[in-house]
Amino acid sequence: MEWTLKESGLGAPRLHKNGKDSDPLIVLTATAAVKLALPERLERHEQRRSLRLPEDHPVVKHVAKAKWGLTQRGFGPWARIYRKAQGNQRQCVQLAILFWDALDPRSCPGVAEMEPADVARVLGVYAQRVITPRGSTAVSGLELMTALRPPTRGARRRDRELGARPQPGFAREGADGPGAAGGHPRAPRGRALRLDGRIPQ
Repeated sequence: MEWTLKESGLGAPRLHKNGKDSDPLIVLTATAAVKLALPERLERHEQRRSLRLPEDHPVVKHVAKAKWGLTQRGFGPWARIYRKAQGNQRQCVQLAILFWDALDPRSCPGVAEMEPADVARVLGVYAQRVITPRGSTAVSGLELMTALRPPTRGARRRDRELGARPQPGFAREGADGPGAAGGHPRAPRGRALRLDGRIPQ
């Protein structure tokens, strides 16, 4: 985790001045499971995306012992591991665990079976054209809209302390839909960024 945040150079800059930088994404393959003592599969296939490792699992205990935390989703297919931010510097890493079906074959056909280098290429293209993946394509689409139109902005209070106030035009307040992604800095000129739920090949 320390290497990922301080030395890897992973992550992406914010898409809006009042937004936040994208956290680094680490993709774990089946080979990594052996080294990290993770089970090859989560039980109950039909509900795998809602499952997570139990709190008494050695990996979860190790995360806590190292003074890192997990979000409410716990250690599942899309686990987020974090520490309290240092000033404006976030300390959060997103994990995508391929062998737990992090990538839905309906929107990412064949990607999970690719060689690691090809997986990195495909997800890298998605991150460049849309946003760093943070879950399903639906979740990533919502994250993109929030990144383009953040809910709050920094503001000085009367006591001169920096606080936050609502941001006009917050993406989830209106019904602008995916077409609003035309404001994406990487969207082709004159066209809205297409969000059809497909990972580019």
